Amino acid sequence: MSVPDHNIKPSHESRPQSALVVLVPEAEDLIGSLRMSHDPVAERGMPAHITILYPFKDPCRIDDAVLAELASYFESRDSFVFTLSEIARFPGVLYLAPDDDSPFVELTGGLAGLYPELPPYGGAYAEVKPHLTVAHADEDSVLERITADLKVVVEGRLPIESRLTEVWLVEERKGRWEKRVAFQLGKE
Repeated sequence: MSVPDHNIKPSHESRPQSALVVLVPEAEDLIGSLRMSHDPVAERGMPAHITILYPFKDPCRIDDAVLAELASYFESRDSFVFTLSEIARFPGVLYLAPDDDSPFVELTGGLAGLYPELPPYGGAYAEVKPHLTVAHADEDSVLERITADLKVVVEGRLPIESRLTEVWLVEERKGRWEKRVAFQLGKE
């Protein structure tokens, strides 16, 4: 089954926005140059990541109470190890997929329950499919070429293993994504 793009969208508006994401620096070293060339959010400062909840609140509406609620939520969740080993595609999107996406889906589902007014991806999709975007392209032929480039870059270097210990609140203001605060997950 083909799943639509569940990605943080390039903002063509001047409206501030926020998201909750898992940063994956181990992937940045490997695919950062491809992302910078082919992922508009990378160009605007967003590191390699897996989205937990987007869109989140307008940054101006994130006060101490919201930050405390998020801290409490994430502290009640266990950290976990995950691996990215599969190259996959949505229409127009090339990405790396976690071997087991259920812990990410559970984090997103819990937040959706905490903030029902903020459904994942604005409620546009029935299924949440955690992933790390490498590239966007409107034409299949372009995405095929980028996929071939990615396969060369990652040959012998997958899987990428990481431990999810924190989730970042990131904000885009004036066209740039910046990290605001990290929320620690509980220990395993």
